[in-house]
Amino acid sequence: RIIFTDKWGNGYTNDHLGYLVKYDAEKKELINLDIKIPALPGTPASSISTGMGATATDSTGDAIYGITYYGRLFKYTPSNTGDGEMVDLGDAWGDAKRFNPQLKAANLSLAPNGKLYYALGGHGVFLTKDESAALIEFNPALPQGKGARILTSLNKDRVNELMGSQVVDRDGYLYYG
Repeated sequence: RIIFTDKWGNGYTNDHLGYLVKYDAEKKELINLDIKIPALPGTPASSISTGMGATATDSTGDAIYGITYYGRLFKYTPSNTGDGEMVDLGDAWGDAKRFNPQLKAANLSLAPNGKLYYALGGHGVFLTKDESAALIEFNPALPQGKGARILTSLNKDRVNELMGSQVVDRDGYLYYG
């Protein structure tokens, strides 16, 4: 499970149905939000319950980008007094026809150029023909289905899967484990 915070110090995760749960820091209580993490029809309940694979917050703290374990991207704009707003950014590989809920996504970074970077693949399920994890750049400013671009395949003999949420240094370099 992933936990992220907003600029007001509230914490978030998801429940077993994919809805966001907020810890309201001021009230010191959990609040079930009427905001669901995006999923395509047919996504198995077991995948939805796993929820988020990684998150990345923009520099202002106004938006949290996320990727689900089953490869769906989203942008969540929190509200200190309400549920906030969830926007479905589409499939992490830009092609809903290739949907595979077993394709793992457990990393995400928002770079200074405003683009998201992540690798897809692992545990025997891959996007590329050579069965290696793919490093992908995603431009959230483009229309749904148009923002993803495979940058490279990772050496499958050395890297099978990447982990990490928003590990970016002051020079803009991205790091994954």
